[in-house]
Amino acid sequence: QHLKYAFRNWLSICVCFLVGYYADGSIFYRYNYVLAMTLTLLFVPEGTHVIEYEKCAHRLLGVFLGKSLPFVMNGIIGLIPCNLRIIGFLCQVMAVWGYVTTFCFLYYNSDKWSYVSCLIGGFGIYGLMVPRCRQFTPQQRDALFVS
Repeated sequence: QHLKYAFRNWLSICVCFLVGYYADGSIFYRYNYVLAMTLTLLFVPEGTHVIEYEKCAHRLLGVFLGKSLPFVMNGIIGLIPCNLRIIGFLCQVMAVWGYVTTFCFLYYNSDKWSYVSCLIGGFGIYGLMVPRCRQFTPQQRDALFVS
């Protein structure tokens, strides 16, 4: 049983390594650690050698929504012209406050979705702290949005 557990973990790490080594396109960047780190942590069992697929699905949902919702919110905030600095700043503050408040409320008041909302809030808050109206080089943009 320990051998099967070790083989499953080794196989998932190797697949992520191969994808990170050979894939180079619009979604995957070559030699990037984020894919391997995220995927290997999604299917970690909770103290036993049995993988709970509902918990893994909740992890996947939390990571996906936590990484994608800030892009949508920053896209909406980005529609505000750069010369309206105070309004843009207030909208960004309200977006962060609303995001944190919503997912904290769900965390404390929902039995089924508390774990997912904690992951969404934790993974997403970093993506909301992007400065407005600043020109980034491609390397700076990748460093902000890929990690």
